[in-house]
Amino acid sequence: MNYLVWGCYEGIGFHIVNALLDEGHQVVGIDERTDKKETLAMFIGRNANFSYYNTVENYLDEEANNAFEEMYVIEREGDTPPWKPLEKIHATSRVRILSFNQKNQGREGWITVHLQRCYGPWLSTPFSSITKQDVPVEDVISPILQIATSAVENDVIMMGMNDDKQLDGYDRLISRSTSFDEAIKRVKEHQCQFPSYYEK
Repeated sequence: MNYLVWGCYEGIGFHIVNALLDEGHQVVGIDERTDKKETLAMFIGRNANFSYYNTVENYLDEEANNAFEEMYVIEREGDTPPWKPLEKIHATSRVRILSFNQKNQGREGWITVHLQRCYGPWLSTPFSSITKQDVPVEDVISPILQIATSAVENDVIMMGMNDDKQLDGYDRLISRSTSFDEAIKRVKEHQCQFPSYYEK
């Protein structure tokens, strides 16, 4: 199956691309490269099932006739996706992923997923500010992929940890796969392994 991820070198986008490639799917990734994103490009750029484009317009110039099972757009605060060109691309399911604090409502024809703040490998969440309500990125990818393929009652979905005390604000709960302490240990190990990536 074919998938498209706009923001493929953003933390969550990178993890979505990796999960889809691990399942053997064809993935088109769109993102502007920076020095930091170049590090992530080295991990997926050589995969034969991955195609990279710098902009949506570059993709449309070369591959306008492709159709996708799912399209994911990782919205970054202060960075508006190129909606008009993105909406020219045919996709059976369209999912926007926003951070929980982005008070953006739904967009017609898209499932909007608001996520509690995530942390983990390749995410720039300041280590000292991580709390138990924050979501380990490895625990959120599968639920996001499931939302794209399932019937949803609302086009705006709030996702958070099932051990959060304020559960009534969430439409979907995320289960923790490891203890909080183990997840923090993994983050520390990853930051030690790739210190230059985490420098500001």
